[in-house]
Amino acid sequence: MDYKYNVKIVDFGLSNIYGKGEMLNTACGSPCYAPPEMLTGKSYDPVKVDIWSLGIILYAMCVGYLPFDSPDSAELFRIIQEGKYELPEHASD
Repeated sequence: MDYKYNVKIVDFGLSNIYGKGEMLNTACGSPCYAPPEMLTGKSYDPVKVDIWSLGIILYAMCVGYLPFDSPDSAELFRIIQEGKYELPEHASD
């Protein structure tokens, strides 16, 4: 976090360059953190994708595990696209 309270979480090995307002088509990043539109090959807004991934990171930090996870890629993609996840009892909603 910087002095203006901006969250700074990066992995430049999985980054992409884009211009303001530009949509992207290239899948990048780890599948567990990818939003549905990236998994289905649709154009996506890179800023919205970053917000999705940040939500996954915050969920994991608060709960202790990822909201979408499976050793089988096809199953992982299906559950991400469904957007269904469990919120444990110790977490407030």
